[in-house]
Amino acid sequence: MNSLNNEARRRTSPGEAPTPAQPQTPAPPTSTPAAAPPTPRSETRPRNPYAPAFRFHPPSNFAPTRRSPGGIRCATINARSISNPAKRDAVYSILRAWELDILALQETWLRESEAKQLATSIYHASAGARTYSTTAPDEHDRHLGVTLILSEQLARHYQHTDVFGGTAIRTILRWRRRELHIIAVYVPPAGPTNNSLTQGTISTILSWLHAAEGTSAEVILLGDLNDCAHPAVDRVSPSDTATTATRPRTRLMRHLVRSPRHLDLWREVHGGATGYTYPHDQPAASMSRLDYIWTTPDLARLAIGVGTAESQTDLEEDHRMVCAELATQALFPRTRAGPAPQAAPFQSRIDVRKATRDDWLEYKAVSGTLPEPLTRLFVAETEGRLPAEGLDKQECFRLIVMLEDHLLASAQVLPHTRPRARQKQAIRDADLTRLRLRITQIKKEWGARSRRTLERLLAAHQATLDRAEIPGPWLERLRQLAAPTPNTVPDRSTATTILNAVARFLGKARLRAAAKRLDSKIHAAIRRRCELFKKDPGAVLQSLKRGPLVSNKRVDRVLCTDADGTTVLETEAEAVQPRVRAHFEAWFGPRDARLAAAPEYIRDEYRPQPHIEAAWLAGLMDPIEIGELQCVLRGLPEGRPRGCPA
Repeated sequence: MNSLNNEARRRTSPGEAPTPAQPQTPAPPTSTPAAAPPTPRSETRPRNPYAPAFRFHPPSNFAPTRRSPGGIRCATINARSISNPAKRDAVYSILRAWELDILALQETWLRESEAKQLATSIYHASAGARTYSTTAPDEHDRHLGVTLILSEQLARHYQHTDVFGGTAIRTILRWRRRELHIIAVYVPPAGPTNNSLTQGTISTILSWLHAAEGTSAEVILLGDLNDCAHPAVDRVSPSDTATTATRPRTRLMRHLVRSPRHLDLWREVHGGATGYTYPHDQPAASMSRLDYIWTTPDLARLAIGVGTAESQTDLEEDHRMVCAELATQALFPRTRAGPAPQAAPFQSRIDVRKATRDDWLEYKAVSGTLPEPLTRLFVAETEGRLPAEGLDKQECFRLIVMLEDHLLASAQVLPHTRPRARQKQAIRDADLTRLRLRITQIKKEWGARSRRTLERLLAAHQATLDRAEIPGPWLERLRQLAAPTPNTVPDRSTATTILNAVARFLGKARLRAAAKRLDSKIHAAIRRRCELFKKDPGAVLQSLKRGPLVSNKRVDRVLCTDADGTTVLETEAEAVQPRVRAHFEAWFGPRDARLAAAPEYIRDEYRPQPHIEAAWLAGLMDPIEIGELQCVLRGLPEGRPRGCPA
């Protein structure tokens, strides 16, 4: 019965609405009845009701359920009319069953009011998925129509949408520093009545692809292109056909095939395998692969599943569904509605190196007071009142957890490590450099599309321009250069002057930021050296000295203060030498006789510690006795020093 309905749809002209089929029982490949209302998504990982009976054309590695958490699952279907309300209800069932993040539908044949109803129903059923549609004018017969559906996770990054004449939709999503352009397209078949619409659609798609390339954005292009990338492999024609195309027919397909920036996911994953998408009922006398998913190389490398369906969905589509899954979690991370249930980014821990004797004594006193259950356990153990078979395992685990919590709580009196401040200055400096390089690139390639690229660049990096402190007149001229003007583009000489000036200001701002950061590093290093000089002056002096420690410095003059307070500059060698020697002896000489006059931190270093007894070190410098020497020699590996005869 489904094949009869497909034949009836194929006989219907594009300008006429298809005759609705009589009610019938769905065939086994379909899932639940198409008229069943969609249910909101509740479970965390829904089961795919299509999977048991749904078949994919071999080869196929597209999984029924999501394999990459946080990735993107996309599909394209030429539905050949979803004007029937039952089919519109089935759209969300497909979106939910296959866990799709992107669903592109072509030839929807919807009116504008019906497209709005579809968007509203999917939004409420999915708790946030967005639907974007372009339709033919209502005064025309039902034909054309493209719908693009994005999951709630992707819709959070929505920027804006462009449409063209019922055949193409472009939606731009933006993450922090990366853009994703999703393009759904239906290229009408060749013919005199569709020629102008086809050429307009192709020109629009090519301009969108060039715009994405100008901003280095990633692209996912999916839809019915009504052309074959490689006709020798992607098309089977009747044997009596005299002429068979050997290269793509349309400008769009030729651009996609020749451009290294766009890759066919089916060919990237399955090589030279065949997978015809039209007609749905195969084998047939004439078969072609008309439905594609093209991506940029970075996304193509992340493809983990691509497949072409053999079974029909509840839409009873005329073309076979093409699906793909991309592991894009690292490239386009999913956002969360609320804070993530995870630990803090910095885990404070005990700083043992800074713990003093007093800290450990305090910890001992605090941890010595055990909770009541543990105290009773120790008393019972001391008195021998524990049961012979031991404690219950569950009770034992509970007491262990209680003891661990008690020790961790008591350790709060010890010093803990502190999180270091986040280094954001380097990221901001890199933003200045990237913006300067992008402006320089726009200047080199200034043309008709450069104004739009510059406008988007300024909108995305307004905060960076504010930090650069560009003078007001130049900033205003830059904005005027990026402002849209009808049918006019500023000449190259004017644009070069403005962009060169802005690039210079950005370079100076980068140098100022680097100098400021370097000054803070120098001050921090000086403070660290000063703190270390208090503890170990010799180590600081040796670190300042590069190379061997030889006398290569000469002091030939000394500025000092006389006994009566007069400043004197000594230049005579006989007077300079004793003053320099006296200065260094005062700082680094023996302090046995002048310990009381030394600073407090020096007296602390030389003061005997109360927990060290003098008797321990009394014989440390006594001459070595023969018995001690023999004991040391016997402890050597061979019982004698290396090199001595046995």
